[in-house]
Amino acid sequence: MTQTPLPMLDGTIIAAPHVDRKLAGDMGTLQLVFAVLSYNAPLGVLATVVALVIGYGIGLGAPLLFIVLGLLMALFAVGYTAMSRHLPNPGAFYSYITAGLGRPLGLGGSFVAMLSYTLAMISMLIFASLALASLVQDTLHGPAVAWWVWALAFIAIVGVLGYRRVDVSARVLGILLGLEVLIVLAWEVCVFAAGGDGGSLTYSSFDPQVALGGGVAVGMIFAISCFGGFEATAIFRDEVRDPVRTVPRATYLAIGFLTVFYAAGSWALIQALGESKAVGAIAEHPTTAFFDMVSRYLGATGYHLVTVLIISSAFAGLMAYHNVLSRYLFSLGVDGILPQAVGVAHPRLKSPHRASLSLSIATAVYVLGVVLTQASPTEVYIQLIGVAGYSFIILFVLAAIGIAAYLARTEVAGLSVWQRYAAPGAAAVLMTVIGIIATSKIDLLTNSPSLSAISLDVTYGAVLAGIVLALLFRTFRPEVFARIGRQ
Repeated sequence: MTQTPLPMLDGTIIAAPHVDRKLAGDMGTLQLVFAVLSYNAPLGVLATVVALVIGYGIGLGAPLLFIVLGLLMALFAVGYTAMSRHLPNPGAFYSYITAGLGRPLGLGGSFVAMLSYTLAMISMLIFASLALASLVQDTLHGPAVAWWVWALAFIAIVGVLGYRRVDVSARVLGILLGLEVLIVLAWEVCVFAAGGDGGSLTYSSFDPQVALGGGVAVGMIFAISCFGGFEATAIFRDEVRDPVRTVPRATYLAIGFLTVFYAAGSWALIQALGESKAVGAIAEHPTTAFFDMVSRYLGATGYHLVTVLIISSAFAGLMAYHNVLSRYLFSLGVDGILPQAVGVAHPRLKSPHRASLSLSIATAVYVLGVVLTQASPTEVYIQLIGVAGYSFIILFVLAAIGIAAYLARTEVAGLSVWQRYAAPGAAAVLMTVIGIIATSKIDLLTNSPSLSAISLDVTYGAVLAGIVLALLFRTFRPEVFARIGRQ
């Protein structure tokens, strides 16, 4: 950054203090993968969203659906990783939508991203706080502590870790993720070794005819939300070693892991309940079906361990959301959309410390607002997660179209026809179809007509706000307009 000379009273000229607007870190491929996977809180997703895909969506075809969606994400990743190499900045979807669809839509896309991530982060915070309050009081017979006290404690811990370099929190995420995976693997081994509920494994879940016989559209809307987070691979590119190699590796490893984890987990849940009873059992008890099967196959100890790990999974997801949002705020600060003080890196830690601190304060204020208005935290959780899920899908649609548009009209050396045209174009078409389906079936996603209207209004309102603000910048502050998208 250029340093502007400052005159002293005696006429001496000194240089302005250097302001660092570039983050730094030392993450390797596995640490970056941990950051992405923790964003998804895989154990929590398996216990909640995956169960919904079976009970209220595609039914027995859930494992095959997760495999198909994993392939779709891998298709999307072809253009995504090409963009990460060609546009070497940490703006990720914000940068890619800007490059492909222009600065107004790029800023609108960034607002949708922040909307989705913020609502998901707060809903996860409420879930973790309610779960911990219940664990301490009901299971451990400890004191009755209000959920919001635990929420503020979570915010403080996440804030301290978020203030520091991302590789510090990545190590914590890696430990928590490892524990999640181990307990799920132990449960799956027990289920498969026992042959499931009937004593012999069945394979109808991998029959396309069975999958097509269920509610494919509804299942797809729920299931695609399980694949979020790999945008983090590009968001953290300034904080990893050798980003040209690390970002693509981490992206494909994360997609591969999530595909196998969800496909195997959903199949194990179906087998544990019994193929003929699984859909009905989950539809009747969607929030407890997974825990009941853990208790059956791992006993009381396994049940209590999973209960604790569900909370740690939510905490890891909360930390991952905080890290991603901090970097979005940092990027918007660097571009001048937000006050540029937010876009300053810590001089020693090279972390987005001001963005992280601002986010922690804003989150705490929101929690206190829920308390002061005496709103039901459970209702707030449900409302936020519904809006977050829909806005996440629209974000993917914008990113897929932006990537395809940019690569189609830009000469990028070293890309094959598959990388430049076929894969990005196909991903854009398929993501758009999913977006149309999600919009037409949004009542099923939110389970509330009024919440559906709010989801549409807030999501497209965020896009419109970004477009209007960008146009105002173009007229009144062209130097800021030129920087939109970390250009």
